[in-house]
Amino acid sequence: MRIKINHQKRKSIALKMVLDKVVLDVPENIEVEPERILREFLSQVKKGRPQRNLSREEFLKLVESWQGRMELYPKRIQLREMKQKWASCSENKIITFNRLLLSMPKDFCDY
Repeated sequence: MRIKINHQKRKSIALKMVLDKVVLDVPENIEVEPERILREFLSQVKKGRPQRNLSREEFLKLVESWQGRMELYPKRIQLREMKQKWASCSENKIITFNRLLLSMPKDFCDY
C-alpha cells in the first residue's frame, strides 16, 4: 500500500483511503512523523484490532492538560467508535474522541 503525504495549510490531520493508497493531509508545521505514525497504525490494523499505546486514564490526563492550556472545560469527555473523524464537540460541552486514538502514539494524540 502506498502512502501519500500532503502538507497543507490546515489545523487538523485527515486520513483518506483512495483505491490503492492512503492519503494523509497534515498541517505544514506538524512536528510528528506522519509516515511513521501511519505505518505503525496500519501494521497494527493488519494484525487485527489495534493495540493500545495509551490507557483510557492516560489519554484523559492528556486531555485534561490541554483543558488548562486552552482554558476550555467540557462537562463530559467520552471515547467511542467513530467512522469519519477523530473527535467532535457538542453545544452541550461534551467532547467525544475516537477510540482509535488510544492505539496511536502519544505524540500524535498530544498534537
